[in-house]
Amino acid sequence: MALRHKVGFAWNLISLIGMVLAVTAAGLIIVFSAFEAISETEHAYLGLMTYFLFPGMLIVGLLLVPVGAWLVRSRRRNAAIEGMVSLEEEIPPFPVLNLNDPNKRHLLIFFVLASVVFVIIMAVASIQGFEFTESTTFCGELCHPVMTPEFTAWKNSPHAKVKCVECHVGPGSAWYVKAKISGMKQLYAIVFHTYPETIETPIENLRPARETCEQCHWPDKFSVARQKIFYHYAPNEDNTQRKIDMLIHIGGSPMAATANGIHWHISSEVSFIARDQKRNDIPYIAVKDKNGKITEFMDTEKPLTKDEVAKGRKRLMDCTDCHNRPAHIYRSPGESIDLNFVSNRIDRKLPFLKKVAVEMLNRPYKTKEEGLETIAKDLPAYYAKNYPQLAQEKQVSITTATGVVKDIYQQNFFPAMKVKWSTYPNNIGHFYTPGCFRCHDDKHKSAEGRFISKSCDICHAVLGQVQENIPPGALVNQFVHPVDIGNELYKTNCSECHVASGGRDVTVEEAQLTKPTRAAGPAPVVNLHRDQEAAKAMVKKAAAFMKANGEAKTLEEINDLKGQFVKGELYLFAIDLQGHMIAHGANPKLVGKSMIDFKDADGKYFIQEFIRVARKGDGWVDYKWVNPVTRKTEPKSTYVEEIGNVIIACGIYH
Repeated sequence: MALRHKVGFAWNLISLIGMVLAVTAAGLIIVFSAFEAISETEHAYLGLMTYFLFPGMLIVGLLLVPVGAWLVRSRRRNAAIEGMVSLEEEIPPFPVLNLNDPNKRHLLIFFVLASVVFVIIMAVASIQGFEFTESTTFCGELCHPVMTPEFTAWKNSPHAKVKCVECHVGPGSAWYVKAKISGMKQLYAIVFHTYPETIETPIENLRPARETCEQCHWPDKFSVARQKIFYHYAPNEDNTQRKIDMLIHIGGSPMAATANGIHWHISSEVSFIARDQKRNDIPYIAVKDKNGKITEFMDTEKPLTKDEVAKGRKRLMDCTDCHNRPAHIYRSPGESIDLNFVSNRIDRKLPFLKKVAVEMLNRPYKTKEEGLETIAKDLPAYYAKNYPQLAQEKQVSITTATGVVKDIYQQNFFPAMKVKWSTYPNNIGHFYTPGCFRCHDDKHKSAEGRFISKSCDICHAVLGQVQENIPPGALVNQFVHPVDIGNELYKTNCSECHVASGGRDVTVEEAQLTKPTRAAGPAPVVNLHRDQEAAKAMVKKAAAFMKANGEAKTLEEINDLKGQFVKGELYLFAIDLQGHMIAHGANPKLVGKSMIDFKDADGKYFIQEFIRVARKGDGWVDYKWVNPVTRKTEPKSTYVEEIGNVIIACGIYH
């Protein structure tokens, strides 16, 4: 009874429940926090209980104590007023704080101490709770299984030690508030299962990369190129190694016109309009130079109208328009096998391992469990059936390979969310997606007649290549396809074949069967005989045209396949003094390409010869080249003349 007298009106069921909740919650917060600190473990649901559920219990419990006491006090006072009960002392309308009363004085001291403890616990819980909401555990595991694909891809990416919020939120309170408001919508979607089975990308309201990525990465400071060796393996019995030694012009060539290299796109102001959500179809591009002049490039095949351009949503290009999967990387089956061959995780001596593994990975399994069980069963069975002796000798290698293939499947295939490696295109490069070729396609043309070039040399240079169809020790400075596909190498995007094949390399036989065919357009040249005087006269005519109309108008006229500088077999082309093709009357797709190292069938560097002869004024250069009429390599003589800073040329075939 003494305890009941001390707690007074708080001696009731509601208040007692509140006390139990508060004490229990406080104890659990202390115990769970200590456990996390000592064990150094971080678990999504442990954090959810420690920093959200238990603090909520504590607050509710503490609120129940005064609520219960107030209800009992009000009920007793009303009963006394109505004469239903008689009390030893009168209950005033509001509580009276009388410190001369030892009981009330003790309650006040207890209240102050309890409040201090409460503030400390809630302060620690709030700080830890904030840090928990900023953790990758909260972002990746709490919304399981919705975020399982992205969280898995993040764990296997180069940014695995970078927290989600550092990219998706960044510094500052404004974006933190936006993120939490967005998080409430996502929480609703999770609770009521209204989220799409496949999360759409790109994120519309993602913070600009200049405010996040560039906190660590500084594109303007990349002033050199980067050498990288790409390893591929043939889908044959020997898993033959293929190697490309490449110099990537990240920062371009110091002291040259292209000193900014690939990162010129970020250091300059480039904007574009995309037709689709994934930003793969880009019909309009605008470039603003340092003087404020804006040059617009329009897709020549599917251009936008002026009204569509005016109303279109122009996006300022930033890092994520190319590096759109920097921290959530999914890899194709073929690429994954290649990486594991390079790291020696799997044995290349297992016949047809790449071909068989890639085929198994690409099967349409209904569940992840089905996929893992099938791989575990079928890969060893393949070697037991086709290579029984080897299956016994290399049992350990086969078991290891099976485990690696299962890992690849778990990292890149998620049937529950209808996600696989090709669901989210990676715009770096152009092997499995259009990537660079979304803009660099020789189809985006400015009003001045300039094209955005598709030339490989703009972004990288081949330093060497090792492959089955390249003689050992041969010097290679232009990419050689494993299978001879002719001009389709330049006409067709890599992704048109490679993504259609399910991320596997195409064999020689398949390449011949699936080689793209396109209807040949009308040849820009028709006659097979022109003498040297006619070729020379056409160059002189272009010189006079340039003097009257300027360089830009002349180059535009040369590029016009139906213009005055295309007459039967004769056509003009123009290069600058560094060997870049700047206009071509028969094949505008060559415009923008560096031709300085081009050789003819006999190994003659004829472009360098053009420059040497033209710098002396004018003259003729003999070499061999493909005749656009006969499509055969034939002897050719070209007249070249330097006009200003441009070399204009016209050739005849023999």
